[in-house]
Amino acid sequence: VAYAMKNCDENVRKRSTSGGIFSLLAEYVLDRGGIIWGAAYESDFSVRHIVASDRKELPLLQGAKYVQSVIGTSFQEVKRELQKGRIVLFSGTPCQCAGLKSFLGKAYENLITVDMVCHGVPSPKVWQAYIDYRSQKENAGKRPVKINMRSKASGWSHYGYSTEFDYGNSKISRIQNSRDLFMKAFVGNICLRSSCSDCIAKGVDRCTDFTLGDYWGIWNQHPEFDDNKGTSVVFVHSKKGMEILNQVRENTVCL
Repeated sequence: VAYAMKNCDENVRKRSTSGGIFSLLAEYVLDRGGIIWGAAYESDFSVRHIVASDRKELPLLQGAKYVQSVIGTSFQEVKRELQKGRIVLFSGTPCQCAGLKSFLGKAYENLITVDMVCHGVPSPKVWQAYIDYRSQKENAGKRPVKINMRSKASGWSHYGYSTEFDYGNSKISRIQNSRDLFMKAFVGNICLRSSCSDCIAKGVDRCTDFTLGDYWGIWNQHPEFDDNKGTSVVFVHSKKGMEILNQVRENTVCL
């Protein structure tokens, strides 16, 4: 089942890549004493899966991060919490979610899995080289303090790559996605893992409860629903997923 959805909280939607639906699912879990695993930036802008147990930590998990994340010991930690009976939400790429299910070896009713409409994952080495290139080009080699790969400053449908430098003189640089070298390499499949071209985890049939993504083309199919601030497409794959969605739907605008 597929939906077009927007979070009613405009501040959350502004921080989110698309419509802010992941935050609603995460809040649902946290409000029930659960715990979240998702991808976050490290201090050097590498990406690693971390755990969040408080709403204040959710912004770390929001926003697109177009690079492969380090799983580390997340699978073992998820299993430990599940065995305690705690509700766990794990979000990641389709292959990461499939990997977790394979690692666990059995189904857990208290596990909620969320993957994404995945284009593939770029090389972390290419990503770090690009940050260095941008830093040298724009800030004498000093790295940024903040990166937003999906800035909505120019609108959701014309998003840009935004870097913020703050070394005594705050400076924000934005490049439209169509002109950004890293995004051109990403969309053009130049810097993706070769395995992404033969992925068995993505497609119509998923092992997850939810698949989230941008509802590109909403302006053609349902122009009255599009405000250029972000709309999520939400695919629900399980009975558990539908039960959860029905409980959070009152906080959304849904089509």
